Amino acid sequence: MVYASPRPRRSGAAVLVVLIAAASSSLAQANQTANEKGYHDCKLRHLEACQNTNQMFVGLRGPGWSDSHNKPELPAAIARFLRGAPTIHVAGQSFSAAEVAEESLWGPGKRFHLPSGAWFFTGFTPHDAPDRAAIVFDAAGDVLLIATLGPDMNVPPKTGYGGRPQNLTIYLHNAERDGKYVERVVHWARDSISDSNTSYPDLPKDEMGAIMIVTAAKDQRHWSTRVLKEH
Repeated sequence: MVYASPRPRRSGAAVLVVLIAAASSSLAQANQTANEKGYHDCKLRHLEACQNTNQMFVGLRGPGWSDSHNKPELPAAIARFLRGAPTIHVAGQSFSAAEVAEESLWGPGKRFHLPSGAWFFTGFTPHDAPDRAAIVFDAAGDVLLIATLGPDMNVPPKTGYGGRPQNLTIYLHNAERDGKYVERVVHWARDSISDSNTSYPDLPKDEMGAIMIVTAAKDQRHWSTRVLKEH
């Protein structure tokens, strides 16, 4: 997989670093061409051209990777959707929900086109894969739901690495209309944790922690939290 990777915001200023893997066969070269096309054509109003979330954050102006640039469209959409959402406090530091969501969606995950016409994308924080996220768009490219999945830093790990509960936070504006996607997101979160445990069998097993639904009032000045599952 070839994708553009930033320096995580929570570690300092974002720096665009392009990672390029050499293609060793004609098939790999064809895949690379399709991948580059996604970076050219992907837009929120043209989601069928987006293979993954990384293509929503990074664009190419010309052939090859020499003229890449950050796309402002998705960060702006995330910021609008999560305006006023509760601040997240981790290890004595504070982050906006938009910062955490953007960072956790940067790495390219999977894409699903749902029967309703909605688009479901997943992502992760590059070099920090336990932090993951999902985003659901309607057919027109408007955000319906954002979810973040990450370790509960208030719980000590079972060893020096791994073994913390993974908390899932799901942000909605219209729970009556878009609540139907919650079950899908919870299923994705459980699968993500299971896949991580399978990929690293020698590490302590992660488990699902709290599941929280955070819903915005109409003016987004107030958000309410409903806990579906405690630790």
